[in-house]
Amino acid sequence: MALEQVYDSLQRLRSWFEELLLRGTAQLALKDIEWLEREAEEAVRLQMEFLSALLQQVAAEGRKIVLGGGEEQHFLFHSSRLYQYVQLAGQR
Repeated sequence: MALEQVYDSLQRLRSWFEELLLRGTAQLALKDIEWLEREAEEAVRLQMEFLSALLQQVAAEGRKIVLGGGEEQHFLFHSSRLYQYVQLAGQR
């Protein structure tokens, strides 16, 4: 596992969160969900299983919202956990 790849992954996630904050959860789209799922696969490749699990949870809750059956509160809860992980993992 290359440390640079891990750092790049965390940076991509941070950027996505910043963009989501600007757009708001009402603008969440299937492309976001698909991107989160790809990032979860990348996390597994980087041997970051916990990060992958967090990404999968956010993607699952986001998919429910996009398709009209989810609760924003659940999405925000899982997103907050993921963001906290990204922030802590990115500290040097």
